[in-house]
Amino acid sequence: MGLAGTTAGWHPERRSAAAQILAQAQRRTAEAGLAARVTLQEGTVDALPEQPAYAAATCLLVLHFVKGLAAKRELLPQIAARLRPGAPFCLATIAGDPQSQSFRLQTQAWQTHMLDNGIARAEWERFAASPGNESDPIPESHVQALMEEAGFEHATRYFGSYLVHAWFAVKR
Repeated sequence: MGLAGTTAGWHPERRSAAAQILAQAQRRTAEAGLAARVTLQEGTVDALPEQPAYAAATCLLVLHFVKGLAAKRELLPQIAARLRPGAPFCLATIAGDPQSQSFRLQTQAWQTHMLDNGIARAEWERFAASPGNESDPIPESHVQALMEEAGFEHATRYFGSYLVHAWFAVKR
C-alpha cells in the first residue's frame, strides 16, 4: 500500500481540483508501472484503516488549512499511526507567523513574483487575505515540533520558497 489523498471537507472548488489531482496521480502511477503497488484514496486520514500499515505518506500544502494548533496536533499523529516504523513522510506547508515583519516581507516578495508571472491580481488578493481566514499558518519551529510530537524523527527541511517550507522525516 502506498499513497492516500485527503480531500473530504474541502470547499467544492478544492474538491474538484483534488479529483483532478487524484486522476493525474492515477495516470502517472500507471505510466510508471506502479499501479499494482499504489493505492490512491480520497477522504480524511481518520477514515483510513490503521492496518495494514502504509509504506509512506505525504501531507502537501494541507496543514496550513487545518485551523488551530489542537487540530494540527490531532492530524499528524493520525498520519503517523497509519505508517510502518521507518516509513518516509513528506510534509509541505505555508509556515510562518502572519503577524511578523518577516512574514509580511516574504508575502510582498511572493506577490511580486506571482504578479510578474501572470497570476491575476484578484487571485493574488484572495490568496493574500487567506491567512487567518481560510488558512492558519504557524511558525516553522512549531511545525517541526508537531512532527516530532506525532512520532516522526530526523526531520530535515528539503525545500523552501517564500513561505512554503517542506520537510522529510521518518516514522519512529
